[in-house]
Amino acid sequence: MWAQKRVAVGKNVAGISRFPGLDDPREPERRHPKLKLVKEVLMTREPEVAGFPAWLRLMNRLTAPSAALSRKGNVVLHYRF
Repeated sequence: MWAQKRVAVGKNVAGISRFPGLDDPREPERRHPKLKLVKEVLMTREPEVAGFPAWLRLMNRLTAPSAALSRKGNVVLHYRF
């Protein structure tokens, strides 16, 4: 969603998206006190990256050490009530 809002091609898709995403994974916890973030999976750090094309592996390797940069890509959030 971050890229969709900022890249010209993505702006077309961002307009039809129903949920714009989260900038802070803890935001839903503030909305509902019983909701707790269990795990945040930053996809740049996952083993599947090894199967990506070389240029994409490099990009992931460069961004993986930084949580802020990794959150610009795909993130899976696991919550529990």
